[in-house]
Amino acid sequence: MNGLTVAKPNGVHAPKPPSAPQSKARPAFASGVYQSDSVKDVADSLGITSLSEPIASALASDVEYRLNQVLEEAVRYMKHGKRTTLTPADIDLALRNLNIEPLYGHSPTVPVAFRRFQPAHGEQKAFVYTVEDEEIDLERVVRERRVKVPREIGVKPHWLAVEGVQPLIPENPPPQPSHPERASSPTSTTDPLPSSLPLPLQLYHTRLLSALLSPDDAKRAAALASLAADAGLQLLVPNLVNWVGERVTRELAKGEEGDAEVLEVALGMIGSMAKNENIFLEPYLHQILPPLLSLLLVSPHPSPALRLRTSSTLSQLISLYSPKYTTLASRLLKTLLRALLEPERPLGTRAGAVRGLSALGAEGVRRGLVESRGAEALGRECEEAVAGEAGDRAEVAELVQAVLDALQRLAPQLGSQAPAPVPAPVPVPGTAEDAVVVVVDGSPLSDAEVGTLEEVLGGYVARLVGAQPAWARALLAAVGKEGRADAAEEGGRKEGEDVAME
Repeated sequence: MNGLTVAKPNGVHAPKPPSAPQSKARPAFASGVYQSDSVKDVADSLGITSLSEPIASALASDVEYRLNQVLEEAVRYMKHGKRTTLTPADIDLALRNLNIEPLYGHSPTVPVAFRRFQPAHGEQKAFVYTVEDEEIDLERVVRERRVKVPREIGVKPHWLAVEGVQPLIPENPPPQPSHPERASSPTSTTDPLPSSLPLPLQLYHTRLLSALLSPDDAKRAAALASLAADAGLQLLVPNLVNWVGERVTRELAKGEEGDAEVLEVALGMIGSMAKNENIFLEPYLHQILPPLLSLLLVSPHPSPALRLRTSSTLSQLISLYSPKYTTLASRLLKTLLRALLEPERPLGTRAGAVRGLSALGAEGVRRGLVESRGAEALGRECEEAVAGEAGDRAEVAELVQAVLDALQRLAPQLGSQAPAPVPAPVPVPGTAEDAVVVVVDGSPLSDAEVGTLEEVLGGYVARLVGAQPAWARALLAAVGKEGRADAAEEGGRKEGEDVAME
């Protein structure tokens, strides 16, 4: 017992009884890397002087947590970059990933220079490190040329080619200069073809225009037939359309001295391209319609007979593309009505407008000649022109024939019975030269039918149409005036019977 430990029978000493744990003194608030004193310094700089220790410690803990979060993300970017040094770029990427505004003024390419200085409280081992700010001369910055901030990387679509033609936009490379051996022939009056056009098409273009402008009718017909049936000509369409527009403008500017054969060739090219099922002509309608309207409406015309062919070609284009472009017919009708009804327009222009209305079909003729009172106005102009100058009789005959042909659109079943072209000089009703109207077919028109016909078409055109009573009645039925004429005739008959009975 004298200070000896009691041993167990097996010789193992008994363990000492456990002593009570001694409690160590714990700080009132946990301290980390970011001390609460730093939080108080920041608070003092902001004018907050009464920040308590618990609040400062909580804020310091939160700041430390945020720093650890940013560093973990930055280290992840460093590892993905297979580097062992953390860079400011990693910190910027981490801040962006955490949706935090990045720090400005730090770049991985510019080394950071730290400056050490000792605080004013005089401690020997207390040093503060800070980044030395560079002094910038604002006057020098203002004088220097401003550098534009580069755009961010993105995707912008643009057209590489439209119908085989590369558009001239900054995104596409500039066109290469044409090769001398690939230029058009010296005898051709057209501009050189683009170098992007294949050589076989360039040769085809040159020979096609040469055949079309040759005096040989067989070559011209073969060239138009090739243009109407051959495939693989889509790349030539822009050049051919431009050629047609330039030639039509040039020849019509010469007036009556223009070359009518060149105009026929241009019109035949438009018709052949419209017939070719392998040519996509829709994007070029806005370039094709102005030459056609010019061929219809210009006066004096190098070839007035060409207006009829132009009307046929325009009708072909309208039938092909009006189902897709619903406003095509209405826009053409507006232009033609302006040329038909505006005062001080030549008779040739009005004849072309009537031919254009015929191309629009029965509805165009009804809107232009009947509802807008165009036939009545044209009849008065014809009377004035024939009574005034004998030189206008040819234009009057052309205009009258255009009106009669247009009225056949309202009664197509009687087209074979339509009156023949009116020869010049045209007889003017009410003058000494007035001829007796001969009834060609059927019973003569009654007074009520004649009055309704004059109300619809005017006196001059009504007398010309009245030469064929069956056709005149068909026109009245087409415009919805036949029932009115019958009612008027029946009323007149009853009135006559009542007078006879009295």
